[in-house]
Amino acid sequence: MSHVRKQVRDAVGVLLSANPTNWNHVFKTKITPQREVLPYLLVYIDNENIEALDISPAYLQLRDMQLIVRGRFRLVEGESLEDYLDDIAVEIETKLTTATLKAQLADKLKGFELVTINDDLITDDNERSYAEIVFEWHVKVMTTEGIPETLA
Repeated sequence: MSHVRKQVRDAVGVLLSANPTNWNHVFKTKITPQREVLPYLLVYIDNENIEALDISPAYLQLRDMQLIVRGRFRLVEGESLEDYLDDIAVEIETKLTTATLKAQLADKLKGFELVTINDDLITDDNERSYAEIVFEWHVKVMTTEGIPETLA
């Protein structure tokens, strides 16, 4: 088995790759692709806080992960940036819900909360413009000390 962070990234990747989709690729990493693959989504855990729930040997740990979904899209001339980003937000927020993620994680999800959404206009070194939207969720799962690959 893999670490629970990877299990969360994989589950989110499956959900966001489902049709219909507004992008070509979902990467489960924070590293921006070097080749031209727009549009794309990056799915990654930015940080994780772990709280011990008791003091016994092999104690339960509540893991609170900061899940980031970052999308980058080429702008279409004549299209409203805000309308385009709002359409993307609707699709992502519809696909990535507590119920859908809980089902992907075998009903082991303890909490899932959308915290922020930010968007921006990005211009690269070649003066190409892109729209970017960034979602932050808090994902809560439990593990047992020493067994970080098994959801409790």
